[in-house]
Amino acid sequence: MFLVGCSKTTVVLLPDSNNLVGGQVTVSSESGTQVLDQPNQYTEVSSKSSSPSAPAVMEKEKIDADFSDVIAALPLRPVSFFCSILSSARRI
Repeated sequence: MFLVGCSKTTVVLLPDSNNLVGGQVTVSSESGTQVLDQPNQYTEVSSKSSSPSAPAVMEKEKIDADFSDVIAALPLRPVSFFCSILSSARRI
């Protein structure tokens, strides 16, 4: 849930390291709804009574400039390994 006060709220759907998104984000106000489902897509809401803007794609440079502090504060992604054991083999 996002609360919009006096200033504009911007919602950006950031992709993972493979440039994929795992779902969608729905942004709603009293006047309308927008769905974000593409990497780097964003919408802005200026008040609870105004509709969210039409979704657009934000350039990576602007995301880096505007949200670098937030991105830097994200936790590191876990590292995972895939190990395959073949029953007929003597090694992993």
